[in-house]
Amino acid sequence: MPSNHYPLSFYKYTGCGNDFIIIDDRQGRIPATLKSRISELCNRHKGIGADGVILLQDGGPQAEAALIIYNADSSEAALCGNGLRCVIRCLYEDLNIHKDTYTVTTTSGSYSAKILGDEVEVSLGNSTPIQGPFRLEELPQFPAFSLVVGVPHVVIFCDDIEEVLVRKIGRSIRHNTHLHPEGSNVNFIQVLDSATIAIRTYERGVEDETLACGTGAAAAAIAAASYRRLITPIEVNTRGGSSLRYHFKLDNNEAKNIVMRGEAQRCFQGLYRLPLDAVYVRETETLREAALYALS
Repeated sequence: MPSNHYPLSFYKYTGCGNDFIIIDDRQGRIPATLKSRISELCNRHKGIGADGVILLQDGGPQAEAALIIYNADSSEAALCGNGLRCVIRCLYEDLNIHKDTYTVTTTSGSYSAKILGDEVEVSLGNSTPIQGPFRLEELPQFPAFSLVVGVPHVVIFCDDIEEVLVRKIGRSIRHNTHLHPEGSNVNFIQVLDSATIAIRTYERGVEDETLACGTGAAAAAIAAASYRRLITPIEVNTRGGSSLRYHFKLDNNEAKNIVMRGEAQRCFQGLYRLPLDAVYVRETETLREAALYALS
C-alpha cells in the first residue's frame, strides 16, 4: 500500500552559526510538495530546524549542482554566502565529489569555490555600486549604505552593536521599499580596527536576527572599505562566534572579484517524514521504493 509520507534524506550544515538543511535532488526525485513544507522543516521546535533549505539539482555539464535556496519562510533567495560554503563541504564530504575547484549555480549566477583545509573559499563576483551615506528614521544618528551582493543589503555603522535593538529596528528597515523594492537584509556593524569589524544581521525571509550572513558580511566589509577606508583582507566577526574574511578590489564604490573564506561544518544527517498529497501517493512510488532511493 502507498504511504502518505516520503522519507526525505537530508544533511544539516552550519556556516558560522547560519544553518541549513541540504537536500540532494540531482536525480529529480523529490516530491513537488517539498516547497509547501519549507517552513515546517525549518521550525526549530517541530521540524529539523534551520535558517533555510538548499535543494541541490542537476547542474549540467558546467556545474556540480544547481541550487534552489529557500529562506525559512519558504521564499526563495538568489544567493546565500554561508549556504554556498555549506553546499561545497557537503558535496565533498557526503556526496563524494572531490575536485580542486567546484562550480555551483543559483538564480543570481555561477560561483566557483575551493576547499582549503577546514575552510571553504567562494568567489561571489561583484557588488552593485554603494549608495550612501544616508540617514534612516530608525537610527538617524548613524550613517547607512545600501548595495547588492547577490541579494539586497543595508549596512549601518554603529558605535556599539550590542546596544542596537536588532529585531525591532531591523524588521522596520527590512520592509523599507524605498531602499530596495523587494526589501533588504539589515546589517549593523561596528569597526574594531583597520581591518576588522563586528556585525549583527536581521535577515529577510528568516525574519529574525541570524548568527551570520555571508553576503551581509560581504556588504559590510565593502561599505567599511569604502566609507572608513579599511584594508582588505577584512575580517568580519559574526554573532555565531566565528569570523569570515573578504578580499576584493574597490572600483568607483563597486567591489570587484569578491572572495569569501570561512568555515562550514556538518551537524548531522537523517530522514524526515515528508507529508505527501493524495495525488502524489497514487501516482508515484511506494514507501518502500522511496526508502530504497533515500538510503542509497
